[in-house]
Amino acid sequence: MGEIPEIREWLRRIATDAGASYRIERDQNPPYGWNLMNPTGTIVCTGPLDRLELWVIRRNIDQAQALTARAARAGYRLVREAYSCHKWTLLDEEHSEHIHSAMTLDQIEQWLNE
Repeated sequence: MGEIPEIREWLRRIATDAGASYRIERDQNPPYGWNLMNPTGTIVCTGPLDRLELWVIRRNIDQAQALTARAARAGYRLVREAYSCHKWTLLDEEHSEHIHSAMTLDQIEQWLNE
């Protein structure tokens, strides 16, 4: 993308927070906003970057709540690392021992699926 550095960083952060294989493309139709596309290429949100960012935040909150409940049913506690807003850790519910860490909620979900 040929965007100014601040916009390029914002685009990167939104795509990273959205999850693996999500991507952002400039909308070629007026009013020339942005499209957030899921791994299958379906547009999940369109508009200005702040709208895309809000969509990702809301989706991540819903996903975090669901995974927190799922982890608890499996005997784990899901926590977000204090020093990194992008690192998630599963702890043993009883002893708070480290079980697994991942950069994304999708990776935590994949581990719970195994």
